[in-house]
Amino acid sequence: LSRLTKFPKLNFEYHCNDWAANMIAWSRMKAAMPDLPALDVDQRDIADAPQQTATRVCRFLGLGESATVAMTSVFTTQSPQQTDASSARRVVSLPATGWNEDQIKTFRRHCAEQMTRDGYTEDESYRVPPSGMATPPLPAPAPAPTEFRIAARWQETLSRLVTIP
Repeated sequence: LSRLTKFPKLNFEYHCNDWAANMIAWSRMKAAMPDLPALDVDQRDIADAPQQTATRVCRFLGLGESATVAMTSVFTTQSPQQTDASSARRVVSLPATGWNEDQIKTFRRHCAEQMTRDGYTEDESYRVPPSGMATPPLPAPAPAPTEFRIAARWQETLSRLVTIP
């Protein structure tokens, strides 16, 4: 829904295809480079638990408490993923989107397989926790930041907090 609001000149099918292509590219990269340290961060993680998410990211990067505090501040005060003040917290079921039957078919054609693969749902639950856990486990701390490249959707936010060569 937010893509349609932010980029209204692009058609519905484009948005569905683009979302799926980005998610598939991330999945393929992780599969092709299984030894590359990676951390998935969903925008809902940031909206629902900014401090815990900042802690996960900073632990993953091997950063200390000051970086966690700074990242938490960014997560709680800056929300580029939102189209309005509450959009990141709002979960809408597929029937409640207001999409017509053709749009729902288009959405499912492009997105359903990857949504299932990533544990997303079409109802208000948003996603299925992995292995029945409430939240994903924290990954082991990563090597020093100079030893790997970050592949993350929040690279811009991270770059404001730490310099990574």
